Amino acid sequence: MKLLCATDLQPRNGGVIARAAWLARKLEGELTVLHVVPPEEPRGLALEQRVWRADAHLRARVANETPKPQVRVRVGQAARRVAEFVAESDADFVVVGPHSVTSELPSIRRGITERVLDDTRRPVLIVRHEPEFEYGRVMLALDLSDESAAALRLTESLAFAGEEITFVVHAYHPPYEGMMASVGVGFDKIDTHAEAWRREFATGVREFLRRHSKDPWRYRLIMAEDRPVPGILAVAAQVQPDLLVLGARAQGTLLRTLLGSVGHEVADSAACDVLLVPSGTVTTGKVA
Repeated sequence: MKLLCATDLQPRNGGVIARAAWLARKLEGELTVLHVVPPEEPRGLALEQRVWRADAHLRARVANETPKPQVRVRVGQAARRVAEFVAESDADFVVVGPHSVTSELPSIRRGITERVLDDTRRPVLIVRHEPEFEYGRVMLALDLSDESAAALRLTESLAFAGEEITFVVHAYHPPYEGMMASVGVGFDKIDTHAEAWRREFATGVREFLRRHSKDPWRYRLIMAEDRPVPGILAVAAQVQPDLLVLGARAQGTLLRTLLGSVGHEVADSAACDVLLVPSGTVTTGKVA
């Protein structure tokens, strides 16, 4: 497996390289660490000088990592260059730190995570913490889509969960509840309808697990009857996972601006590391 770690070399993102190196060791993969130098010239430094400094800094940061990562420095807009390098190097997996988009219209301008998912359809791990331990508790927030199936299969193939996996479905409230109440249907009948819908939905979830999981009975199922983003975050606050995994749709800039993205909204607000997995994700090499 080929892994790419994209880092901005900021102290707040110091755990990104260490976590990527841990993954490379775990998966017996090849790791490349990439830094993109912006073309602007702060403090009057020449572009060549800033590239040289970035390369030296990056090599110093990875000096003690094993196996030794490859180091690459590119010039340009970070999100574009990272996505281009993913395609160029045929990387299977991308590791980044949390980032904010500085723009007057941040929802219009794509960040690194969005660009990689949209343009290359590779899974992206967003690292928020220093890797003091393995991912002992993994939470999957899934909605029975193709992206969710890809996230489930990838999580199992990478053997991330050492302690416990919690499977969460971010379901809306049972359908027609509001309509039934508005036309005078009694609360007892509404409750009966809602309970029947929950049982049917839970059955569908178990069938989804049987189709896509090698060990479907290992999962603890939580039904989160809420809007997706607050529902997922509320369960995550209770479970306190080390890693939160979500399927991610490649929407493009305009559609994401109009409709929003559950995966990206959760990734922006979650307190733990987050893995976003697009449908069609294919991994190569040793993953167990």
